[in-house]
Amino acid sequence: MKKILYILICLPLIFSSCKKEDDSPNSGSTNNTSASILGTWNLIQYATTSSEGYYTNYPNGKFTTRDTSEIMTLPHPDFFESITWEFFNNQTMEELMTEYGEPDSVDTDYYTWTKNGNTLVLDSGWALTINTLTTSELSWTSDPGEDTLLYNPSTGQQAGGDTVYFSRFIGIASWNKISGLSPNTSNARIMQNNIKESPFSSRFINRRKNK
Repeated sequence: MKKILYILICLPLIFSSCKKEDDSPNSGSTNNTSASILGTWNLIQYATTSSEGYYTNYPNGKFTTRDTSEIMTLPHPDFFESITWEFFNNQTMEELMTEYGEPDSVDTDYYTWTKNGNTLVLDSGWALTINTLTTSELSWTSDPGEDTLLYNPSTGQQAGGDTVYFSRFIGIASWNKISGLSPNTSNARIMQNNIKESPFSSRFINRRKNK
């Protein structure tokens, strides 16, 4: 009887301990986004989904004319040799994009960044949803939603258009951490006359359209 009572007393403690371990940021959960983003990250894979079409009776009657998906592992001849993001503790980030097969052709851009929960915002305009953030892995999704515009098929112009066309692009980026926080030198750089290229997701879309 004493043994049974002892087991009953210990059971809640065991379950409580297991629950605390499961809820811990270090429990190995793939949904963990609580680690520090500071340091340098190297893009290893970029998965994209794009679709476009039109509405026969907006917002009803949606008809998709193109729906494609692609997974690219860097280096990739249709993308970049490498892309790195380095986050500094003064809320600035340095982006280095090296053209494929051209190690001396490197685009350098600088962004401000804020992180609130699983939302990462760059320059107050590029909002990313963090899927995973650990001490060694970062994954985020970029989904600005559906773009729509009026179009006149007979003239090829927007003016006088009565057909609503749509397009949507979703990107999922996977990164590995390659170094921790380095000395903060980004303040002086970002205050220079820095003219940004468009984000690499937009540049990927433009490359696909021009092919």
